[in-house]
Amino acid sequence: VCMDGITETDGDLQYLYDKDMKGELNMHYEATSTLSGMDEASIEKTISRAKRWQQQYGTDHIRSNTIKYFLDGSIEFGDVLSLEPFSDDPEGKTCGFAHCTLEEMTNLMVRLNRERLDLHVHCVCDGSLRLMCDACEAAQKICGDDWCIYVTVAHCEIIHPNEIHRIHQLGMFMDTTPIWSGMGSATHMERLGLERWRRLHDY
Repeated sequence: VCMDGITETDGDLQYLYDKDMKGELNMHYEATSTLSGMDEASIEKTISRAKRWQQQYGTDHIRSNTIKYFLDGSIEFGDVLSLEPFSDDPEGKTCGFAHCTLEEMTNLMVRLNRERLDLHVHCVCDGSLRLMCDACEAAQKICGDDWCIYVTVAHCEIIHPNEIHRIHQLGMFMDTTPIWSGMGSATHMERLGLERWRRLHDY
């Protein structure tokens, strides 16, 4: 199975669809419609694109059933939400940031559950991951027995020990990146501190 979620266009899906119609697509492809912001217009556009792709290009091998969102960026650039202040902050106050609030993520999950669309989230740092767990827990309480979608957190470079079991308990999926394991840069160590740096990719 292959999934992209960054560079996909109608042209890409048309190419894959044509290959599949010729019996030349020897794989399964999960197209993801990427959400650029939490405003209503962006959400509507992203959901509509996913549904249109499924209707126009969906086959036994090609599926468009997932919304992708970048909740944070990278530890190197500091655009992640950390549970502790960054070690390279001289005032010891900066914890970075996530690209949406807990309420916005909760509302998105409730909406996607209503639309029967799964959610795949780029989530690197421990604060971002806790936000995802809190949002998933809140959304499940709102949806009750109707809850049915898959929520996947991708990368998860650093995880607070409390969240490891929450991911399982909430029925979330963690999509790790094994090739990154053991590749924590000097920037990671400076930003996280030695103790937290040692816990990178500690699944």
